[in-house]
Parts: sequence; C-alpha cells; structure tokens
Amino acid sequence: MVRDLINDAYEVVMRQRRIQAVERLVGLEVEDVPDPVTLSRQLEAAYDIGDLY
Repeated sequence: MVRDLINDAYEVVMRQRRIQAVERLVGLEVEDVPDPVTLSRQLEAAYDIGDLY
C-alpha cells in the first residue's frame, strides 16, 4: 500500500515535470526539431535525472 502511494506521488511529480518540459520546448521556437530519439538523447545529456527530484 505504501509503495503504491509512493508510485502514485512519483507519477504526479513526473507528469508535472514533463508538462513543464514541453512548455519550455514550445517556448524555444526551434525551427529544425530533431527526431524524437535524438532529442531524447540530447535532453538526457543536458539534464541529469537527479535534477528531477
């Protein structure tokens, strides 16, 4: 039960972070958007997963 509560809370936080990331990306007005795999690698390289906590 506790694990489920933790997982649910984590998912809420991660969803909020993803929404914020999309909003920031939209605001960049990038003309040449890379494919999703390349973009994912670039974002992972730029932001440590530990920054999400």
